[in-house]
Amino acid sequence: MNKPTYSQGDSLHVKVNKLSSTKTRLPYNYYFLSYCKPPRVTNSAENLGEVLRGDRIENSVYTFKMNETESCKVACRIKLDVVSAKNFNDKIDDDYRVNM
Repeated sequence: MNKPTYSQGDSLHVKVNKLSSTKTRLPYNYYFLSYCKPPRVTNSAENLGEVLRGDRIENSVYTFKMNETESCKVACRIKLDVVSAKNFNDKIDDDYRVNM
């Protein structure tokens, strides 16, 4: 398997995986919560092992530039309704984590 090589300024597109918790063991799709979404969400699983493990790897709005310093940026602005805010609070209480 070839390792990717990157040059100064190359874009690194961050992928996201499912929400998981050791407390509940019930996975959720990353976009179940009201995170910033790209215009089109696409499945980005790269191999059969990821599919068999139940990974739900998808694209995100986050991009970095290789070996370049950047200040913090706003990804998007979302106004949460009561249900969305409760979903976030519930997942925090249940120790959910996400891999990026």
